[in-house]
Amino acid sequence: MEIMSLKHHIIFILFFLSFSFYSQNEYIQVDSSGIIIIKDLKGYDLDQTNWTCIINKETKNLFLTKTTKNNRKFLSFFFPYDFNLDEYETGEIDLIVKKEEKIIFNKKVFFNLKPKGKYQLYNFSSNINHKEIRGTIIDAYFFESVKNKHVIVRSISNEKRIYFYYLIDDEIINIHTDLVDYNSLNSISNPIIITDLNNDLIPEITCKYQNNNQEKMVFFKEKEKFICRKEKKKINHSEALNFLENIFYKQHLLNETINSQ
Repeated sequence: MEIMSLKHHIIFILFFLSFSFYSQNEYIQVDSSGIIIIKDLKGYDLDQTNWTCIINKETKNLFLTKTTKNNRKFLSFFFPYDFNLDEYETGEIDLIVKKEEKIIFNKKVFFNLKPKGKYQLYNFSSNINHKEIRGTIIDAYFFESVKNKHVIVRSISNEKRIYFYYLIDDEIINIHTDLVDYNSLNSISNPIIITDLNNDLIPEITCKYQNNNQEKMVFFKEKEKFICRKEKKKINHSEALNFLENIFYKQHLLNETINSQ
């Protein structure tokens, strides 16, 4: 299959660190990626009340209040996205969480939204003979995890439609396709990102592209797939990213929308 030449920049990312704290009735989890999660200590629904997150760093003082209603098992704050910041700094901050007017959390925490790399991504120079791969191959990369060899292939059809193929041990397990602004591909910073956000030794792959003035990302976790779109300052994403088991993937994609500015 013909392979096209395209400039590229690749980034590799490690996992984030999470810390858990307990108040009288709540369990508070703070992740170094900038996410704060509040849950009931016994697993019940959260009280229907107001929760305020206050962040103090040097001369910057930020606060945000959210309200829980019926049948809410958890509440999350996403820093810096929830605080309408267009940029952020890694470092130590003072974090306060209040339930109504009562302080239930008050500690220094460390946010590191740009951790170092874990997986090494290499150019994949072997022949790719999968008949399922459509269009002309732009580029292909591989990396190895503990148990598997992973390959990411990008191809293009008529310079209009892009395809992303994710292979594990030579088997295609996930595919994404969309229209694309072909001329923008060279200008995208870090178009492929490898992560292990929850440190389960199962890599995740984020691929970036643009079309119709939208910045888009597709996120692969083996056979799972999530989409995040940004147009101007409005962000839409797959509904499943609101589930607790996917909350760290959501934070990662939200952070990347800020990285792309």
